[in-house]
Amino acid sequence: MEMGNSASAEALLMEIEKGSTLGAVLGNGVMRTAKASNVTRIPAYKGQAFPGHDPRSVKGTGVTYLASPMGADHTAGLTYRIPRQKEKQGQNSLRAQVQAATCDTLGYCLNAVPGGQASIYDFFADLMNARYGTGLTPDDMVEIGKETLKDQLKYNDRIRPRHAIHEACR
Repeated sequence: MEMGNSASAEALLMEIEKGSTLGAVLGNGVMRTAKASNVTRIPAYKGQAFPGHDPRSVKGTGVTYLASPMGADHTAGLTYRIPRQKEKQGQNSLRAQVQAATCDTLGYCLNAVPGGQASIYDFFADLMNARYGTGLTPDDMVEIGKETLKDQLKYNDRIRPRHAIHEACR
C-alpha cells in the first residue's frame, strides 16, 4: 500500500469483504496484522490499537489505557479533568471508567447525556425508572458500572494475567 493512494486502501478493504487470507488478517486487527507482517513494535495494549487520544497530554487517559479491561480504548474512560497533573490520576481514571462502563451497559453514549444534569447517574436512574417503573437510585447506577468493570476483569483474568495497577483500582 502506498501512502495517500486511496485505491490501494480500498483494495485492502475489499480483501476484508471478500474474506481472503489477507482480509482475515487485516480484519482481525493490528496485533494479528503485525504478527503476520513480522512487526514487533506495535502501537497497541492488551490487543487494542492506540486511538488518536494521546495520553501524553492527558495523564488520566494513559492510566485508563493501562488499567481498563479494554486496553487502549478511547471509549473505556477518557479523562479531561486535571489533564497534566500527575496526582490522583488513578482515581480520575477509575471515575471515568465507571462512567464509561455504566454507559456501555445501558447502551448509551456518554456524549449523548443531556446537559444540565447534576450527574449522569441521576439521569440514568431517571431514565431507567421512567422506562421500567423501577426505583433505582444514582448509587445503583454507579454500582452497575463497577460490577461491569469487575465482570470484564474476571473475563480478562481467564485470558491473561492482570497488571498490578488493576489491584490498585479495585
